[in-house]
Amino acid sequence: MLAPSRADWLAVVEEVAGGSGRRSHWRRGLLAACWQLAVRTDEYLVTTPAKGATWAEMAAAAHLSRSCFAEKLAWLRGQDLLHVVMTGSIPRTRPGTCFGMYDDGLGNLAAEYALVLPAPLAPEEPVPEEPLPDSAVVVTDEMTPWPEGATLLRPRLTVVSETAGQSPVGESRTPHSPTLPLANPDPTRARELTESDSTPQLAWPLDQTPRSRADRLLLCARLQAEDERLARVSARHLRSLLRPLLIHGASARDVEYALTWTPEQTRFPRTEDPRYLPGWIRHRVAAWVGEDGALRAPLPSQARAAAAARRHEEQQRRRAERAALQERRVDVRAQAARARAALAAASPAAAKTLALRSSAPSGRPADPPWSPEPHARARADELLSAG
Repeated sequence: MLAPSRADWLAVVEEVAGGSGRRSHWRRGLLAACWQLAVRTDEYLVTTPAKGATWAEMAAAAHLSRSCFAEKLAWLRGQDLLHVVMTGSIPRTRPGTCFGMYDDGLGNLAAEYALVLPAPLAPEEPVPEEPLPDSAVVVTDEMTPWPEGATLLRPRLTVVSETAGQSPVGESRTPHSPTLPLANPDPTRARELTESDSTPQLAWPLDQTPRSRADRLLLCARLQAEDERLARVSARHLRSLLRPLLIHGASARDVEYALTWTPEQTRFPRTEDPRYLPGWIRHRVAAWVGEDGALRAPLPSQARAAAAARRHEEQQRRRAERAALQERRVDVRAQAARARAALAAASPAAAKTLALRSSAPSGRPADPPWSPEPHARARADELLSAG
């Protein structure tokens, strides 16, 4: 809602800024920017370029840089203390000019802002007293007989209505609001409880490495959703502060680890809420990234990737060794067959014995009726040892 006056708006801004936990120099810059906005508004509390309500003039008068002045305006819009009535534009960005090829005669238009207050912080308007009806009779204490010695401590005023049969206590002055029927008062599916025009929020995975500036911005938004402290600055500012880590392929979990643990795998000594968040982030990022831009220690994701690569190399080495052993494996059955063939060729008696063994049932081998000759047994041993 529109602020009642410039003084009320400045008072609310000062109160909100005092409870934001920002430093005093930031609050002084904010109040200076708000003063320039307030003095350059018209009777409707809307900034007008006729009074010099341009970024260049207001930033110069508040002794702020253009980027600082823009940051103050963004903070006011985020707190619902400033409403953009019309955005600034130039002929090149306005529609219908073919990117500045045609001059529409408007020139450069400055942005216009309205001084507003959020509903919870808006001052309550006094409720006007309803006038008494003409038919009402006012009865005062002067018209009532008092006994002698009685003292009136507080004057009383009584309103007597001429309408008979109606009690003023039972009357309700609350306006009736129409009750809208529900589309489905008893939903049977969870999807019916959600809004139809709702869109899913993009959530950057915690273990994924960003590859572009847009991915880094999504990563910073995810970090702000995970840690409320990081939400004090914008996602773009956070991306700028974390750039030394992000250029080395840090994921969201790596950033959370780097802001909590040192490269020596010990916690940072101070764990309380930081007073100045950008300096706190720069200090902890500098503990991981040296002046030359190189990492002092591998990030957790890089350490896990290196360990996984070592395990993969070890598995590949073991597979190669197993394949080599498989290639050098001796076929026992083939060697036994060659030994039996050599034995049968060297001794006819051994050939008969082997023939009997091969023709016997597999459950019980047949016993030879006679023992092989000593020289045949020695020859078989030589062939087996040579083969």
